Amino acid sequence: MYTSPDTQPATPSSKPLTGPLLERISTSPLSTRQDIASVQASRPGRPIVMLVDDEPALLTVGSAILSTLDLNIVAARSGEEALLTVAGPDKPSLILLDLAMPGGMSGLEAFDALHEKHPQIPIIACSGFFGDGAEDMCQHLGFAGMLPKPYTADSLVSVVRRVLMQQPE
Repeated sequence: MYTSPDTQPATPSSKPLTGPLLERISTSPLSTRQDIASVQASRPGRPIVMLVDDEPALLTVGSAILSTLDLNIVAARSGEEALLTVAGPDKPSLILLDLAMPGGMSGLEAFDALHEKHPQIPIIACSGFFGDGAEDMCQHLGFAGMLPKPYTADSLVSVVRRVLMQQPE
């Protein structure tokens, strides 16, 4: 279990990533418009996962959790930033995309643009507003999976592993 941002890295747990837990975790801003090539160069040969969310705390927590899986993590704070990031020659192996991002491009608009330009990259839908039939809707739209918010470290790790394992080498 995660105890302090100063003492040990986050490990998967079944606690939802909300409230006081998020407040204890550093929310220092991640650099924007990260260059996939430089991230990959620092840890070559590892899959790249892009997190797209307008909430800096969730980007920080998600990055910390997924880093425990020995993945390269790239963060984007908007759909526009995600599109700029994947425009280069290096592509992520997987994208986790928040569907409810206020202002600018919506999550569904970002999905449409990303999926149209890069159909080979699996995208997982993340939202706190999934209702009945959401799984069928996500599958129908072409998402590789869905992750309801608030999510736990276990559920994040599980969906990422499942989708990455389905990808051809």
